[in-house]
Amino acid sequence: PYKYEVNPKLGLWVDKQRRQYRCFIKRKSSFMSQERVDMLEKLDFCWEPLETVHARQVQANANLPAGISSAASNYYTSLTTSASSSSKPELAMAPSSQSEVTNAVSTEENDQPEENGADDSKWIERFSQLEKYHAEHGDCMVAMKQHDTVSNGMVSSQHAELAAWVSEQRRHYKKFKESPESSRLTPERIYMLEKLGFIWDPSELNWMERYQELLDYREEHGHVS
Repeated sequence: PYKYEVNPKLGLWVDKQRRQYRCFIKRKSSFMSQERVDMLEKLDFCWEPLETVHARQVQANANLPAGISSAASNYYTSLTTSASSSSKPELAMAPSSQSEVTNAVSTEENDQPEENGADDSKWIERFSQLEKYHAEHGDCMVAMKQHDTVSNGMVSSQHAELAAWVSEQRRHYKKFKESPESSRLTPERIYMLEKLGFIWDPSELNWMERYQELLDYREEHGHVS
């Protein structure tokens, strides 16, 4: 539903999925994954806007020889559109493990292990701050930037240091899943954060919220084109 006036953000999200899909099948950097592709295709998601398909058909008809029959015209049009609309290029091979990606990235200095005692006290201090933030805001989505009404721009949040710590926990959670020994997180810390409603992957949460909106759109309109 591109340019969907009732929910413009959903329309923009749909357009973004198509752009990300084109990157995905060309083996370029993309937020698209095979799992997301499968979820969208279960809804008969159209990877190419209907306006583009229609324009191609019109162009194909304009190039037809004079006097061609309607049946031949339809066949000719199908030949010119089937390659892009129905066939799928070979998808990129995913790394055999997340460690292949992680090992390619240099380790940051602040990711180095610290002495357990010092690390524990610092972690508990930040966790206590996160508890207070959660009690005030109802979530753990601490922002690094916030809108300034005076300058009408984005400035550093008063919770910037806490936001940096939250981001660090997400990085270490990824490390923990592949190699617990390389991460500062422990099962106990993970339990404490999740009990507080901590979101490990905000982008996945946002994607699922938009996907649910697309499901609602399909329920109402019968399609997701």
